[in-house]
Amino acid sequence: MNIRVKQHNLLKLLYNKYQSSDHSINKIADVDFATIYKQLDCTQPQYLLISPKLITEEEVDFSGNGMYITPKGIISYSDKKYVKEYRANLISRTKDYLGISLSIVAIMTGVITTTISIKNISSNNKQIERLNQKVYELEQRNKAQDSLLKYNKK
Repeated sequence: MNIRVKQHNLLKLLYNKYQSSDHSINKIADVDFATIYKQLDCTQPQYLLISPKLITEEEVDFSGNGMYITPKGIISYSDKKYVKEYRANLISRTKDYLGISLSIVAIMTGVITTTISIKNISSNNKQIERLNQKVYELEQRNKAQDSLLKYNKK
């Protein structure tokens, strides 16, 4: 249940009732609570999460039978105040998730790069050891040949 969307839908319900009424001074275009629960597809505890902000912002008020929309509520409904809040919240969450995801990808890339570098260094070290061994063997051969040349000159 998204509270902001439900708040907008409650304002819509009350506004539609207001529009369909005759707007006489003594008549309030109220909607009973049973209709509100049914139209919003919510229970009373869920309704108690939806309505407090609308009441404190003076966008709705209570009548003897239920609730009605106030002029502030009509402005909020026409400006789509709660839909905009929902979208802003959704965008903010998406940015947060993308930021976290990109950080994770960057860390994984760093780990993979480091692992590959370590493997390359290890491979290079093995090649260096083999080359050193060959150089040592060549030096030994060279010394042996030098010894033979010295022996033959004598």
